[in-house]
This record gives sequence, structure tokens and C-alpha cells, in this order.
Amino acid sequence: MPAGELAVNTLLLPKHDPDIMVALGPQSRRFIKLGHLYQLIEEQGQGQEGPLLINGYANIAYILDENGVAWAVHADWDPHYGGWYVSVYSVARLCEWPAGSLVLSQVSSGN
Repeated sequence: MPAGELAVNTLLLPKHDPDIMVALGPQSRRFIKLGHLYQLIEEQGQGQEGPLLINGYANIAYILDENGVAWAVHADWDPHYGGWYVSVYSVARLCEWPAGSLVLSQVSSGN
């Protein structure tokens, strides 16, 4: 999926995953494929500019696993190590993402 088919959203306020997911709209917009996030990370594999943030803020994507369970996948560029740090969290966790974080979602189909 080309990056142009994904919506890029920036958190204006700190938010928890359930609140972010509701704000993204219908379930069809909330989730992307893990492969799409991986493709973006590969395209910015050396920390170069692109759709993902490389300033230390989180890049967040919501992914459904093979059992339909939702996960928050977090990726951020670490300039000290020269690589991407990727982690996965339950969307039910109580931590919040800071303002300035980027959230990827599907482009609205107009429905």
C-alpha cells in the first residue's frame, strides 16, 4: 500500500488508545496492515525524512492480529543507535501517547 493511501493524523493532546481509536472513526478506518507499517519503516530505514516522524515522537498504527485482537504498534527512530525501535502494546493499557505523536489509519472511503 503506498503511503498516500494512509491517513496521517497528529495528536494535538495526550490520549489513550481507546480514545484515539474512537476519534479515528469507523472500525474500517482504524486498522492498517502490519506490512504497511513495515513498508514505511523500510522506506525510511536510515532515518531519512518521509511520512513517519523521526524526531523521537511515536508513530502509532493499530493492527488486528490473526484472531481479530487489536494492538497498538509503536515505532520511533532512535538516532543514537541509528535504527527503528518497534514495540507492541495492548490497546487496553492505561498509558497515554503524548501530543505530537503520529497515528496512521486508512484513508476514509467517504462512507
